[in-house]
Amino acid sequence: THDPSGVEDVPLITRTNKANAWKADVFISLHANANAGKMGSHGGIDTFVFGKTGESFKLATIVQANLIKATGLRNRGVVVQNFHVLRETKMPAILIEHGFMDSITDLPYLKSDNYRKLCGVTNARSVAQFYGLKRKAVAPAPKPVAKPVVTPVKGAETYKVVAGDTLWGVSQKFDITVEKIKSLNGLKSDVLSIGQSLIVKEKLIVV
Repeated sequence: THDPSGVEDVPLITRTNKANAWKADVFISLHANANAGKMGSHGGIDTFVFGKTGESFKLATIVQANLIKATGLRNRGVVVQNFHVLRETKMPAILIEHGFMDSITDLPYLKSDNYRKLCGVTNARSVAQFYGLKRKAVAPAPKPVAKPVVTPVKGAETYKVVAGDTLWGVSQKFDITVEKIKSLNGLKSDVLSIGQSLIVKEKLIVV
């Protein structure tokens, strides 16, 4: 519903009128939060709805849980607010705040292309989960092979996981993608354990 040129700040009533006229199935408003414009230690993700019942609340609950799991940011929960875009839409509607622009912890995430892509993909998967959508059938996957043992060699750099670490956070610290970390360490999930040693450089041998 935004002006793709970025010139016009489209009024809220125009946005909801467009969505209602299109008979859209769902309305999702994407935002970055702010707290009086003063940098501080506040931060986190929250998802807003007009009321704590119905399809909107169900969607908000799914989105909030998935974003917190994917990003590792603070969980501010599902919050009821009387926002125009939530009140005047005729379909399930939510508004997501993906972190604070004036937070010393959140701002580096919001400025990252990887983080914004992660939020977009997570939101899309959440909508698919809400509607019970499944991926189309694809060719059968190859038969599983024995999991390789990844062994660092002299000169390889490793990192020991501490409390609060996420794969995304480690990837930003060492300028490496999440996918590469998972590949180097034979990881099948995004879950990390405190004290876990991760290879964060490509120099390694596989035996």
